[in-house]
Amino acid sequence: MKILTLYRHTWLPITLIMLSLAFFTFSEGKEEHARNAFFGSENKSDEVLLVADWVVRSQDNHRLPFVVVDKKQFKLFVFDPDGRVLAVTSVLLGLAIGDITPPGIGNLKLSEIQPKDRITAAGRFLLRHGFDLEGGKVLWVDFESGLAIHSIPAGNNEALRIKRIQSSNPKEHRGTLGCVNVTREFYRHILSPLFDNGNGYVYILPETMPIATFFDIK
Repeated sequence: MKILTLYRHTWLPITLIMLSLAFFTFSEGKEEHARNAFFGSENKSDEVLLVADWVVRSQDNHRLPFVVVDKKQFKLFVFDPDGRVLAVTSVLLGLAIGDITPPGIGNLKLSEIQPKDRITAAGRFLLRHGFDLEGGKVLWVDFESGLAIHSIPAGNNEALRIKRIQSSNPKEHRGTLGCVNVTREFYRHILSPLFDNGNGYVYILPETMPIATFFDIK
């Protein structure tokens, strides 16, 4: 389904993406979509497919748009409330491998977070629009621990992070304090229009334990 790739690279408004997907989904058949997430021609892991299909079938997203983060593949998938994929992007993740938030990490200064504790925690979270300490837009995943999805911060390391997010080397996608980083364009044109005025859900897949057991998928 080439339309997804076209929109992903030209950053057309999110409303046009949703209208186009509604048309193409109708032609694919309503019954099949009612049972499963709709990816079009987008590549995805079996684990992403498992979780997205479960969300759609169980309506675990409560009819809100949702995001799936595949930490093993360093990818973020954005879905509309009906489970149609809207966009896919590469991401930067926490430096350390792990799935559980270290206790008390939200009370530490950023400079005090040890490399081993720079984890992107796995789980199902309510995704809420907000702002960081500098007033930049973020999507809060877990406010207490400081976990959020946001664009690559401006500054001395911005160019390096942009290069790393485009890399095919998995090691290059590790390096944040735990937050999920996307490009500024992706945040502005995809995430911001979808979540600035309403909540959603995010499912961050674990990398150290079975997916089905972690999310209690039957």
